[in-house]
Amino acid sequence: MENKGDQGAVKHLLDELVADVVTSECEYPEDFTASNVRILLSFAACVAAPASHFLPPYLEREGITLLSTDEKTSKNLIVLACVLFYAVSFLALLAFQYLHEKEAILFTKQKKGVFSSSGLRVSTRMERFDDVYKITVVERKSARGTTNSDPMTLERSITKWIDEDGVVAEKLVSKDVKRFVKAFEKSVHKAKKR
Repeated sequence: MENKGDQGAVKHLLDELVADVVTSECEYPEDFTASNVRILLSFAACVAAPASHFLPPYLEREGITLLSTDEKTSKNLIVLACVLFYAVSFLALLAFQYLHEKEAILFTKQKKGVFSSSGLRVSTRMERFDDVYKITVVERKSARGTTNSDPMTLERSITKWIDEDGVVAEKLVSKDVKRFVKAFEKSVHKAKKR
């Protein structure tokens, strides 16, 4: 790591390591549904820009009027409709990120042989000017909208995982995260037995 004072870069690096450990070493398959929804909403918003630019001249050239019988009014209404479509798509994207994703770095599907009914939601947090990196794991809500477990949080100072030269102790990060996920799996199992 080149600049260990850049908290954004440190968090991003640790996020990548945590996601990699959960998906490959803890064997939870990643669920790409949230990413795909985000891409779809972004694409819908991006389509509005070329539509507002190219659609009015095309309709004018073809002599087609939409939303009004007057050509100029029709042109303006089409541009307004495209701008409104962009705004609605962008607001839907923001709402999705704020209400569903929050601080999540990873959504997983159910792991075979584990008592989680619908996979995990892994989120991380690192406060500004703080060296504590927090990993929170919670069981994703099932189709019924319920979860049987409480979230678990692992807090570590980044100084435990990154030395003064900026070298990340990947094996230590992996060991800590695996132990944390195993502890979470055990707590979910106990909660389901009750």
